[in-house]
Amino acid sequence: MPKALFYFHEMKIQRVKPNVVTFSTLLDAFCKEGMMQEAAKFFEDMKQLGLRPNEFTYTSLIDGYCKMGSLNEALKLMNKMLQAGVPMNIVSYTALVDGLCEAGRMEEAEEVFKEMLKGGVAANQIFCTSLIHGYFKAGKVEKAMDLIKEMRGHGMDPDISFYGTLIWGLCNNGKLDEAKLLIGKITAEGIHANHVIYTILMHASFKAGHKVEGLNVLKEMQDMGVVPTVVTCGAVVDGLCKSGAIEEASTYFNWMEDMDLETNLLVYTALIDGLCKNNFLGEAEKLFYQMVKEDLAPDEVSYTSLIDGNLRHGNFERAFELRNEMINNGIKLGLKTYASFIWWLCQFNQVEQARVFLNEMNEKGVLPDEAIYNCLIRKYHELGNMDEAIAVQKEMIERGLFNGISDCVVTNEQM
Repeated sequence: MPKALFYFHEMKIQRVKPNVVTFSTLLDAFCKEGMMQEAAKFFEDMKQLGLRPNEFTYTSLIDGYCKMGSLNEALKLMNKMLQAGVPMNIVSYTALVDGLCEAGRMEEAEEVFKEMLKGGVAANQIFCTSLIHGYFKAGKVEKAMDLIKEMRGHGMDPDISFYGTLIWGLCNNGKLDEAKLLIGKITAEGIHANHVIYTILMHASFKAGHKVEGLNVLKEMQDMGVVPTVVTCGAVVDGLCKSGAIEEASTYFNWMEDMDLETNLLVYTALIDGLCKNNFLGEAEKLFYQMVKEDLAPDEVSYTSLIDGNLRHGNFERAFELRNEMINNGIKLGLKTYASFIWWLCQFNQVEQARVFLNEMNEKGVLPDEAIYNCLIRKYHELGNMDEAIAVQKEMIERGLFNGISDCVVTNEQM
């Protein structure tokens, strides 16, 4: 980027007038680097010089804004582009629809789709995949399936990445049986599921509480000659831990070494969390520091798992040591860490200490959620300290958070 800018400025010094291609190339580079303010300035400079932005110029900006989450800016630009008589192409439409779908703005995504068809731009598989993913994410399964039928009707031949999106959508909406049938169907058509699809199905099986089915997916995957990845094994370890099958989870964790797969932070954290939640705190501590020895730096999630395990057993001194270690390592306490401290301190009737953590959250700019406030309100109410319960409730309401659990405080106070 600096070299490109140098040549651009050299051109200006030598009074060589940059053209649309020069501006568009630099603008695209700025967009790819996420430097949208600079890109927008170049866009305005370009117009002031009497140069007319083309399809490529607008597409770069729209894609850049979408990737930065500035969807309103992208939509404004689309309207300007159409008003200027510059036709949008499938790339710019796909960028816009993908961004809107990711943000859950499905009605607007559909409007853009209609505008695209009206403009005579045909949808391709990448575009349809983005829209289908959005429908599934929003729980609109029927709309997703209707679009798939339309695709087939227009002669589109879906590839494995498309089927990955489809299977993810079905699994994410609790339709495991349909996902399995689809895998069987595509296999019969000669399209073989890859490790991504098997991992999605495995994760969904464990999440639904079907441990045996989850392990069967792993076996089927291996029988089909698909080699498990570290992500696949991580899903197995995590799924078994959440099923309470800690010994099996440990076996698969060790099996990863036999498979020459490097265990990563996510896999370690999954097992540490499982050990803590199933009362194997000593083993969790050993595994945590084994992870550190292997040069895997703990993050907030791994620290919180161990902190939560210690708090669960009333080991407050150790939990506070871990908190200090976490801070000394430059890791900020987030919502989950604070929630763990506040929840368990309240369970052990140390509500004043829990309140200290709430105050610390406010000082550090970490926004408490309803669960944290309700935990404190309930405990103060239980202990008969109505003044503090009301004070916490007022703070909660000022934050714009309120529900039926805290309603009991007002009712009792009025009585």
